[in-house]
Amino acid sequence: MNSTLPINPLDAATLLLRTDIDAFRSDEWLFKDPDNGEFYHWNMGIVRLNKRWKQSLKHYILYKFGGYKGDKRFISASKVSVKCVVENAANFLRWATLHHPDKYLADLKEADVNEFVRHLFDEEMAYGTVTLKMQMLRDTYKAYRHRHIPDGLMFELDYLGRLPKPNSILQVLCQEYGLDFTEWGARKSHGSIPVHVAMSFLAYAIRDLRTNKTKFAVGFYRLLRKYGESRFFSNNFRFLINDCFDFYTQFKQTKSRD
Repeated sequence: MNSTLPINPLDAATLLLRTDIDAFRSDEWLFKDPDNGEFYHWNMGIVRLNKRWKQSLKHYILYKFGGYKGDKRFISASKVSVKCVVENAANFLRWATLHHPDKYLADLKEADVNEFVRHLFDEEMAYGTVTLKMQMLRDTYKAYRHRHIPDGLMFELDYLGRLPKPNSILQVLCQEYGLDFTEWGARKSHGSIPVHVAMSFLAYAIRDLRTNKTKFAVGFYRLLRKYGESRFFSNNFRFLINDCFDFYTQFKQTKSRD
C-alpha cells in the first residue's frame, strides 16, 4: 500500500529546505522517528485513492502528529505509528473515493457514514476493528470543530465507545446480519490465542526448525546468497541445484555427509 524509505541520519543535513506548501504537495513526506532520530520518507500515494481524498489523508496526518517541524518540514512520528494511522484511515478513504469521489467530509451526512459502517459489516469486522477503521472520522469531527483542519465531519459519532451504543446503527446492522449485539460488541479487533494452543504452535515450529529439511534449506539459500552473483554459479545453476537435491536425497537415506 505504501513504502518507507529510510534515510541515514548522517545525511539529514543534505535534505532540501522546504516550505509548508512544497511539503504538502509532495507525496513523499518526510518523517523523523522521535525514538532514534532517524529520518525516513512515507509515500502518500495510496492505491485506489483519488487526489481529493488523498488531500484529506494529508490534512489528517498533519493534524494527528502535530504538524510540520524544522526548516526541512518533517513530521515527528515513528514508522509504526504512521503505518497504523494510514492503514486504518485507508479503508474509509478508498470507500469514499469509490462512492463519494468529489465530496468533502463536511458534505457527508449520517446516512453516508452509515453506508460505510455497513461496508465494514460486509467485511465481517469485529467491533474493535470497526472503531479503528472509523477513528479518522471521529478525530476529524473534533479537529474540524476546533478549526485544526480545513475539513471534517459535521456531526459526532457518539455510538462508538468502549462498548457500542444500543439503539444505534450498529445494533440495527447486527439485527440485519444476524449477530448478537452484546456478543459482537464485546469482541476486540484481534482475539488472543489460548495459551495451550499457542504452546502447541510453538512446539510444532521448533520441531520444524530442527528438521534436516530446514537445515538443508538454510544451507542452500546461504549458498545462493554467497555465490549467486558469480559467473560460474550463473552458468551452472541448473546442475548445482540437481547436485544439491541429489545430496539431500542421499543424506536422508544414509545419514552420511560424504
